[in-house]
Amino acid sequence: MADVRFEQISKAYGNNPPTIENLNLHIRDGEFMVLVGPSGCGKSTTLRIVAGLEDATSGKLFIGDRVVNEVAPKDRDIAMVFQNYALYPHMNVRENMAFGLKLRKFEKAEIDDRVAEAADLLEITSYLERKPKELSGGQRQRVALGRAIVRKPTVFLFDEPLSNLDAKLRVQMRSEIKKLHMRLGTTMIYVTHDQVEAMTMGDRITVMNDGIVHQVDTPVELYQHPVDTFVAGFIGSPGMNFIEAEPTATDPAVLVEGGLTISISPEQRKLLDGFTNSNLTLGLRPEHILTSPDQCAQPVRVTMRHEVSEILGNEMYLYLSTGNTRVTGRSSSVQHFELGAQIDVYFDMAQAHFFDSATGRRLTPKLQVH
Repeated sequence: MADVRFEQISKAYGNNPPTIENLNLHIRDGEFMVLVGPSGCGKSTTLRIVAGLEDATSGKLFIGDRVVNEVAPKDRDIAMVFQNYALYPHMNVRENMAFGLKLRKFEKAEIDDRVAEAADLLEITSYLERKPKELSGGQRQRVALGRAIVRKPTVFLFDEPLSNLDAKLRVQMRSEIKKLHMRLGTTMIYVTHDQVEAMTMGDRITVMNDGIVHQVDTPVELYQHPVDTFVAGFIGSPGMNFIEAEPTATDPAVLVEGGLTISISPEQRKLLDGFTNSNLTLGLRPEHILTSPDQCAQPVRVTMRHEVSEILGNEMYLYLSTGNTRVTGRSSSVQHFELGAQIDVYFDMAQAHFFDSATGRRLTPKLQVH
């Protein structure tokens, strides 16, 4: 096993803006690190640089204590699992899993032992004589995992491996990959654009956008203490609500679009010292905009127009508006609201976040970024 370190890694294609810019990141030995962000943010390019499929324009990449910028992919002791399974259709499962070891001139007994061990771990022993066309999508992905496992690499790389699976199978495979990591204890770097995958799988998550790392933290910290509006809006489903606001000069309150006055605590008012203009953004997650004050630690009643509801069985999301402000709230019970009706909801201001609208950075008690 080994850690992976990026030191001032940048990647640019020709005269275009950098795809990755000055990336500094330390992935610990044995850690499951998820790289997440929208399409084009640079996460897959980052993974391909680790794999040796792309060359960094500048900076150093370490795998363990070794700088690997000039090391060939086959000599980096990594294994990669792709979005498409890339199995040889004319080979059975056993042959697909063993093929890489045969190329490396392993003894037949060693190959057989490694294939049997990986097949048992992935519960695909009964499929070893089948061809890929005889397998389901989930089974094919297990074979692709097995082909990587038999290598016994120091680092596993996953490039959106579940994107081609249906929703139910994705949930199952998320659990399988996480259990695999717990059993093997090997460093794993996992790329996805799906923040639910990131939140449920990662020991830590690196949130990227436009080639820049915005925050690296545990799933809980990312959710509860996002460093800026990008992270707050990207992490969570639905994402955080953002409302443009303006602190009042005296009373502990903020004014939001539509003439609403939202009471805040004295501690929150101190946080907003210096924000006297309309450069403040109030952030609330949907679970903190509720239909009952009983679930709120610091409820503020707001009357809003009901636009539409999404019923999820045991709960529902409400899409609400007032003036040009639109938010998503949550009800823990299924209720009926007429479309267009004015309804009372409660902002739990104890859970509110405040951001500098100009920079997007979240405010902390000392007016520093988190």
